[in-house]
Amino acid sequence: MNGKSPEPEDNTSYVSLFISLASEGTDVRALFELTLVDQSGNGKHKVHSHFERALEKGPYTLKYRGSVWGYKRFFRRSGLESSDYLKDNSLLVRCRVVDGETFSAHKLVLATRSPVFRAQLFGPLRGRNTERIEIEDMESPIFKVLLYFIYCDELPDMQELIGTDSKSASTLVAQHLLAAADRYALERLKAICESKLCEGITINTVATTLALAEQHHCFQLKSVRLKFVASPENLKAVMQTDGFDYLKSSCPSLLTELLEYVARLSEHSVIASGHRKEVFADGCDVNGRRVKQRLH
Repeated sequence: MNGKSPEPEDNTSYVSLFISLASEGTDVRALFELTLVDQSGNGKHKVHSHFERALEKGPYTLKYRGSVWGYKRFFRRSGLESSDYLKDNSLLVRCRVVDGETFSAHKLVLATRSPVFRAQLFGPLRGRNTERIEIEDMESPIFKVLLYFIYCDELPDMQELIGTDSKSASTLVAQHLLAAADRYALERLKAICESKLCEGITINTVATTLALAEQHHCFQLKSVRLKFVASPENLKAVMQTDGFDYLKSSCPSLLTELLEYVARLSEHSVIASGHRKEVFADGCDVNGRRVKQRLH
């Protein structure tokens, strides 16, 4: 030992990892979690999370496009090269981003209205911290409407919420809200959303709504949408939408059912057409009334 302090380690000895705001938004508040995946299948992932500090410091704010958040020293290079994180000379990183909005609610109200919340808050498998529940895979505006319905048993003014009277925007909100209602077993809200989606049918949204109906067991909605898609004047246009591609990939069995439905309609049309021919073969008068010939 020469008594000198060791030289500070250079950042080049580490792999850095950052996420960046790509949109034109400003002051975007969000929480992040970066996971370096163990590609051996052992599940020993390396997780760097902003969630743990959320209660103390709140969400991180990305000020403008190009703002970044992350780690200069995410993982030491020397350890990475011989680790199970590296496979075929590549890494797999998962990034989880949630907006930082927090909602206050009463446990008893949530538990009374939703059996799912009841299990989360008071059931035998509840988490250790029931003072804060993290809602994943749901946008804040949708959860806000869900919470409003839990307390008021009615929906807020949707046009005011969306900021437009666009039919496609209303359909999109109703789709997300139906999925949320099914997730938390709010049957009345689910029925309301199903009813709204049965009314607002458009070429661009019918396929995604049909997939939604299949995934969340909405039989009335599924029947209405199948009938709409299967009609000859609609089918070709629907097949050219992005929603139809989503339907094919997410619900292949439903696509088979749709084709069978179309075939039945075509068969029924042929039978009906043949029946009409038989009618006219018997003879008609000048007013189109059927005339039976009397045999002598």
